[in-house]
Amino acid sequence: MQQSEANNDNENIERKNFSAKYTGVFLSNIVAVPYVNITCDMHNVGELKGLKEAYERGEKVVLLASKDCIPNPTIDDFCDIGCVCEIKQFRENGQDAEVMMMGLQRVKVEKIHSIMPDFILTATPLSEVNANTVLAFQKMNAVKGELRELNRKERFLPPMLENQLLNQDMDPGKFADMMIHLVAKGDMKIQQSLLEMIDVEERLNEIVRLMENVKQVLALK
Repeated sequence: MQQSEANNDNENIERKNFSAKYTGVFLSNIVAVPYVNITCDMHNVGELKGLKEAYERGEKVVLLASKDCIPNPTIDDFCDIGCVCEIKQFRENGQDAEVMMMGLQRVKVEKIHSIMPDFILTATPLSEVNANTVLAFQKMNAVKGELRELNRKERFLPPMLENQLLNQDMDPGKFADMMIHLVAKGDMKIQQSLLEMIDVEERLNEIVRLMENVKQVLALK
């Protein structure tokens, strides 16, 4: 599975505010987050069947990671917090498929009904807190300043994200989510912890800390 740096800039994302049943999808090496597209090379026959049926019906799916990054999780090994995603593309290639999905909304898994042969779960949306406070906007603007300087020196941002993150107006929660894979690239535990932070101010504090780590690493190169 590979992450795509393509992000959605549409603020009018369809969101649910009630519990619903979904097809579940297990990702072994990346955490899905709102506002970010990921492209996955899927090989699991059971998951492909469920994904294809959800795609053909126009249904959303819930992407989940496993606790402690367990590669072959049982029903008790999945994280409680996941991300509702829209399947944007489904391209079959023999017994495999390339799937692009866009993160929409944090959810709490209320119950996993089954993982074999079909991965079915019930989940409830999670609302952010401290999403539009003065402090949240101040923290976001501070990170933007650091990001602008880092990008000037190191070309840190992919071109498709540069204008979005540095120049477009957006709410602090969306900004923090779009930063997750940039500052926690390859670290699923940190990605998952940021997904689970519904407090936007707390999430931005962690983004600031991780930005410092990134700057230190780049300074050593």
